[in-house]
Amino acid sequence: MGLLRQVPNRSRKLAIPITEELEQRLEQVRRRCQEQHMELPFQDAFESFLVKLLDEAEAELSGTPPTPRRRPARPKPAARQEAAGNHPVPLPVGNGQALPG
Repeated sequence: MGLLRQVPNRSRKLAIPITEELEQRLEQVRRRCQEQHMELPFQDAFESFLVKLLDEAEAELSGTPPTPRRRPARPKPAARQEAAGNHPVPLPVGNGQALPG
């Protein structure tokens, strides 16, 4: 298995309205991550969630059980950091990618 992988084309934009409170929390966590030279893997997590959601919706529309997709295993971060606040959010160590936005 090779070390390098193809970079996905992420030029598409998807606008999803969220609550102001959630947007503020997201920006606060992103800012804290940048201060600590870390990354919030928001885009990867969201894309993974969206793939699963779409698989389930397509299966329900066609009347068949969802088919689990096989993906190559990704290495897990070695250390985790908690964000301060009322709702702790685990943040994996960054992988060198730039934060969107």
